[in-house]
Amino acid sequence: MVKSSKGSRLSHVAAGALAAAIGAHGAAFAQTSESEEVVVTALKRETTLIETPAAITAISGDELAARQITSIESLAAAAPNLVVGQASGVSWVSVRGIGIGSTSGGIEGSVALHLDGAYLAQAASLDALMFDVSSVEVLRGPQGTLYGRNATGGTVNFISNRPTQETDIRVAALTGAFERTRLEGVVSGGVSENVALRAAVMWERQDEGYGENVYLRQTFGNREAHGGRLSGRFDLTDTLRVDASVFRFWDWTDGIQLTRLNPFNATARANNPIFNTAAPRPSDPRDINAESQADAERVLEGGNITVNWDFTPNLALRSITSYTRVDYSNLGADGDGTELPMVHSDRIEDTAAWQQEFNLIFRAFDSRLEGLVGVYYNDERLSLEGHNRWLAANPQGFVNVAGQVVPAGTDVVGFLQQDTTSSAVFADVTFALTDNWSIYAGARQSRDERDIVQTTGLAGLPGNVGLAACNARRFANDWDSTTGKIGVAFTGSLGNLYLQWAEGFKAGGFNAYNCGDAYEPEEVISVEAGYKVQAFGDRLRFAASVFHYDYTNLQVSQIVNLQQRIENAAAATITGAEFETFLRASDLFSVDLNIALLDATYDRYTDLDPLRPALGFQSLAGNRLNRAPEYTVNLGLTFSAPISDGRLTLRGEVFHSDDVYFRQFNQPQDKQDAYTTYNLFATWDTGGPVSIRAFGRNITDEDILLGVFSAGTIFDRWAIYAPPRTWGVELRAEF
Repeated sequence: MVKSSKGSRLSHVAAGALAAAIGAHGAAFAQTSESEEVVVTALKRETTLIETPAAITAISGDELAARQITSIESLAAAAPNLVVGQASGVSWVSVRGIGIGSTSGGIEGSVALHLDGAYLAQAASLDALMFDVSSVEVLRGPQGTLYGRNATGGTVNFISNRPTQETDIRVAALTGAFERTRLEGVVSGGVSENVALRAAVMWERQDEGYGENVYLRQTFGNREAHGGRLSGRFDLTDTLRVDASVFRFWDWTDGIQLTRLNPFNATARANNPIFNTAAPRPSDPRDINAESQADAERVLEGGNITVNWDFTPNLALRSITSYTRVDYSNLGADGDGTELPMVHSDRIEDTAAWQQEFNLIFRAFDSRLEGLVGVYYNDERLSLEGHNRWLAANPQGFVNVAGQVVPAGTDVVGFLQQDTTSSAVFADVTFALTDNWSIYAGARQSRDERDIVQTTGLAGLPGNVGLAACNARRFANDWDSTTGKIGVAFTGSLGNLYLQWAEGFKAGGFNAYNCGDAYEPEEVISVEAGYKVQAFGDRLRFAASVFHYDYTNLQVSQIVNLQQRIENAAAATITGAEFETFLRASDLFSVDLNIALLDATYDRYTDLDPLRPALGFQSLAGNRLNRAPEYTVNLGLTFSAPISDGRLTLRGEVFHSDDVYFRQFNQPQDKQDAYTTYNLFATWDTGGPVSIRAFGRNITDEDILLGVFSAGTIFDRWAIYAPPRTWGVELRAEF
């Protein structure tokens, strides 16, 4: 196994920092503006954040609103070692360097996403999950025991606001840069002694995009969205409660499209001489030259029923039943990054999944033993249709696709019907040996089965002969896994410590656009130590963790000839540390600081770069993992003072990230150089029902890459950028 010397140094630095932290008086951390005891559900039962032996960041709904975290991209700086983004209508989340930056549906991430306890199979509409939430919990590290599949990197839990017996009416209106308007409304209250309902709706429109299509002389990235959630809480008896919800969110944009990062090279021009006539790449990195605009729609809808039945004070049953459906289409996207009539891409997806989970939660021996046992079942149906249409209008008469000549008018197609079933039994327990020492352990036995019917090849040729190799062919595979964890925790007046060993597993699968092309499951073994404490009347909170991962068959994505595929890196090692601090220095002033250190490298991995095929398969040992900066720092300063009957709160944020690579080949063009961004927020609570908020994000207008993807067809790179400088003013009222 190849180890980098930098990783060894990082281990010593992290260990030293943790030792120093243990010697200090710190505090358990959560993203809240007030010092308070934070309760989390990370262990599938309510525990306080400080006593939970795991690396968790909990961000309250009020904090999300105050910092205008309404999109998946804006969540990134809220927790250490969290990298998020979105491309071609697919959201991705990476934790501690683990996550798949996919631009194609049907590819499951390595960070599990849950809404009110229910697993979300496809992450096509994550922005909708940021609406009317009580909190967001980011769990870092493999969660193979309690959460199982697709949680090798961690888990993000979105917890929506529940109905209240007290009447709660909220409205908000926002206006901002790029002709953005957003309206929200919430009504909650009891309709009887035992029944409470909540209705939440939102509407948003952005009439000016972040980039301009220079050829068509119009902006792209305009957006419209609307949706809502209706939920109910039914206290059937003193010991039986039912929570139910239904939701539907829709959004549309005219520009889910990547921008061309580099000029065409000599090979691309030689293969397709028509590129010599293309207009120069626009100077603004967010602008494009394209003869067509994409038309993209997404729908996320579903429902959830959670039943909590307390048999005795020490024994309870929870049932979670959910159904989710994601429909997505992106039609007419320009596939060559020029104004030339070369290729248009279409993608249509439909995913429907239902799941059932039962948890039996117990306490025994005067509450010295507590835990749960559970069973889980998930059934998912995915339908995917993709087209790369090489246009007959192409005056060149052909397209040279990575050295293969394809006649103009040809359609490279991919059809996939995929059925996935997952089942598991699991247990997680904690036993208090003394008042200070406890041990905890867990185990999960899982089975994943995947069955596909696949058609790939060329259409538009006489007799469709190009489809013969893979025309409605069936493939199937299944994987069994046993994952576990064991740890020891100490709770005392000077803080809480934990040390644990854990495993994670992510099932394999099939690449949608390559006939029968399968990839292997990934597995991880993790060792982690952490420290948390609160002190000085809860004015100071601190949390730290150090960790080391050994990965086998890490799943890595790249685009080959316009098609996304997953392959396996034989081995990878990740070592790092995280520090989170909140200090209320006075009644007026507070500071929060997150620091993340990460050394994430491939140990054994050979791969062919579609942008440099002449080099053949290269050893990538020692290269850094994608979306894994060596360090990030997020500093927040908050000043809050009473004014008349109200309060004025001012906040500034500074986020700094080291270099980030987006392709495993670690070429200079594959990365975002180190950068710093600044955000400003102001909130005036009038003392009555009305408050006014203003914000500016990325106020220095940095051009920041969120992703870089290969485009081997034209030996080029595609890119997606974070939003430029944005601002807004919001008026809120609560009754």
